[in-house]
Amino acid sequence: MANEHTDGPVDDGSIDLMERWCKRLTHMYAEGASALPDFLALYDEAVHFQDPLQTIDGLEAYGEMNRRSLEKARLIQVEVGDRIARDGVLFVAWTMRFSPRLGPTMSFSGVSHLRARGGKIVAHRDYFDVVSGAVSAVPGLSGVYHFFTSKLF
Repeated sequence: MANEHTDGPVDDGSIDLMERWCKRLTHMYAEGASALPDFLALYDEAVHFQDPLQTIDGLEAYGEMNRRSLEKARLIQVEVGDRIARDGVLFVAWTMRFSPRLGPTMSFSGVSHLRARGGKIVAHRDYFDVVSGAVSAVPGLSGVYHFFTSKLF
């Protein structure tokens, strides 16, 4: 079910926007900053972005955050998984491998929740486990982390 979109007809362009977003996201991380303008073209000027690390308002600030991420990385790879779109609401599951300029590669699995209006993304929220991703980079630590979290929850 890697590409299940809806269980009914959609005529608002949500599926097309979602597919363009997925394609441009993976392209941006593969090509770097030169692909950023095409990715940002999908967003509204007043976009609101939030993830576990930051909250950003406005396209200029969102673009700058992406530029910084690209500059700080030796490698960023994103694999898009399940996704669904309907009535301007998009959910995309993904796995990101992030290698900073210095340090080990980290792996994060997450979901992007996007809201669109007028064919542009107006809200974007990423959900992922920061701690699990960070400890994935340290041999042996991931097992310890998962042991303790399994005892707590």
